[in-house]
Amino acid sequence: DQLPSVGAGNVLKDVIAALEDRDAAIERLGDWRLSSQSAVIRLQTIFRQAAGSYIITNAHRINAGEMPVIDNDTEGDFFVFRTEQPERAAELCVELVTERIPRRFGIAPEEIQVLAPMHRGVVGVAALNDALQKALNPPAANRAERSIGNRIYRVGDRVMQVRNNYDKDVYNGDMGRITALDPIMHQ
Repeated sequence: DQLPSVGAGNVLKDVIAALEDRDAAIERLGDWRLSSQSAVIRLQTIFRQAAGSYIITNAHRINAGEMPVIDNDTEGDFFVFRTEQPERAAELCVELVTERIPRRFGIAPEEIQVLAPMHRGVVGVAALNDALQKALNPPAANRAERSIGNRIYRVGDRVMQVRNNYDKDVYNGDMGRITALDPIMHQ
């Protein structure tokens, strides 16, 4: 019961379907080798949210093709903020990370992960990263920083690897924090 992929295709869903019904999958997907070592195990218990979570309820509703329940109950854990202006949406994102979520849930801003569906624009990854960096890790006399391309990196910034680098044993999606900047290295 995974939510649909953000991008094109349903690779994981197709692989699971292939493992559950090999003959039909081979007919639909082509003649490729399905390992006899593979198995599908359905996970039944949700650990990331509380039992009464609207996040769970709405994930199931979205999977069923239904609209999510939007209550914005102050005691709930699922909120929708509507705005027509991208600039206001970006401001709201920063406010949620720096003020509302920490106050409501007791989560430190450094532990909050923001996801954006695109790279460009006012609410894209680059602009949100800049706005969040300005709010959470602003320039300081005692904080080293380096400009690489059109991006400024500072000690203390949270970073994510976006390409596999097998030589350095770092992979797409690995996350960490900048602890030091090499004064000689500029990459």
